[in-house]
Amino acid sequence: MYLPTGLIASAKLGIVERFYPSAQRDLEDAFVTARRTGAKFSEWQTNLALAQLCLQRAMAIDGMESYRHHAAQLNSLKS
Repeated sequence: MYLPTGLIASAKLGIVERFYPSAQRDLEDAFVTARRTGAKFSEWQTNLALAQLCLQRAMAIDGMESYRHHAAQLNSLKS
């Protein structure tokens, strides 16, 4: 298995399970490995997963659902 792909998969599981610090570490490791090896596609995938992590962290903040004026933007990011 290619290391960044495995780390990204582990991070995605961490995001679903809400283990955000672990997901962050996995994505940082995946990004460093992808950059060192010149794996542009893995670098791209890592950036997308980091964006997903940031969105999930933001949605976990208490009271985020009360910001309805940003609902359309959030829904477009989720899909």
